[in-house]
Amino acid sequence: MSVDRNSDNKQIRLLIADAERFSVIGMQKALENEEDIEVIGSAADGEETVRITIEAEPDVVIIDAHLPKLSGLKATQRIKRELPHVGVIVMTENDDEQTLFEAIKAGASAYLSKSAEPAELVDTLRKVRAGVFTINEKVFSRPAVASKVLAEFRELSVYGPSSAHVFAPLSPREVQILDN
Repeated sequence: MSVDRNSDNKQIRLLIADAERFSVIGMQKALENEEDIEVIGSAADGEETVRITIEAEPDVVIIDAHLPKLSGLKATQRIKRELPHVGVIVMTENDDEQTLFEAIKAGASAYLSKSAEPAELVDTLRKVRAGVFTINEKVFSRPAVASKVLAEFRELSVYGPSSAHVFAPLSPREVQILDN
């Protein structure tokens, strides 16, 4: 499938992933007057999110951290492995440091609370589309998370990736490529 990557100021193609239909409708309503943002679809679980993202290649995915079937964080990791150019905004009801840390490890571009104002969501979408990692701002404002990130980086630089990563399961796309 040929997809326009919208490298200039064209519309931002957005996929919304949330198990709660009401949240999806609320986000769509908040974004409907933004001429540069087009909601191309929605997903209700992590597996569906990964599948639709691979098929439709949106510019940005807004994903609930705690989706059923496959968590939003694991789905984020798969999306970033398959399509590194797709920006992912992780949203959560509980703005806790562990979830923020896991979002960073998964490769998220941004991290927002579901209680964020619509203007903050729109601003974050535009920044992520432009390649800005707004998740960095969250890390700098939380010393405990910054400390965990630095500790993980130090461990990685000293010991290299753990052996668990060496035997990580293949993604569906990797299996598909090997089958052909």
